[in-house]
Amino acid sequence: MKEFFAKILARSRKHLGTETVNVYTVRNLYISALTDLIETVGIDEALKRIFAWGFSMGHEYMLSLMKDIEKLKPFEDSGMIAEIAWYTFAGHFPSGTETRWEVWDGYRVFIVRFWDEECPWCRGVRLPVKKPICAYPAGAYEGAYQTSQVVMYSIKKIETERFAMARELKCKATGDNMCEFWIIDLPYINDQVLAQLIEEAVKRYPQLFATIKPEYSKELREKI
Repeated sequence: MKEFFAKILARSRKHLGTETVNVYTVRNLYISALTDLIETVGIDEALKRIFAWGFSMGHEYMLSLMKDIEKLKPFEDSGMIAEIAWYTFAGHFPSGTETRWEVWDGYRVFIVRFWDEECPWCRGVRLPVKKPICAYPAGAYEGAYQTSQVVMYSIKKIETERFAMARELKCKATGDNMCEFWIIDLPYINDQVLAQLIEEAVKRYPQLFATIKPEYSKELREKI
């Protein structure tokens, strides 16, 4: 596993053409783009647009790692991949990760949770409204995770098609002591069951979907 970890990290660096991400530059560009969008379209629409940009990047990035995706162990490697991705694009590993299964209405739901106490995306930012603003990395995780699960299903490494939603729950820009992200991975048996499970997700964890609604994830999923 350590060898595979090193290999995929090396591939990530090669794909980016750099040893590690220039966090300072990325952070400044991100905050500038977010600030301009907030002034133009308002904060809710700005966060949705930046989430979509992240989704597209995560999707395209995972497509560049197709051979590596095929070697992953479904669900078991999810925490490791979350750590690699954060290291690659944030410049350091997250403060912690957690994965678990929950059972909702008889269906198994997989949850990935990770957090960073030194998140570079919103460092030094304070907004007058209490909304998590790290929408780009959240969208990137959703795009990457959705893509990897679609590939896994297409090569029969998982038996049931899946649908994932990634959101930021806590954010240092709102005064929290960390930025915390969740990925909720639902079985996509049919549209009716998916709608039922999405409704259950909103009931159980309403704060996750306060700004970016589940329907937006469905719109983005249809594009991949």
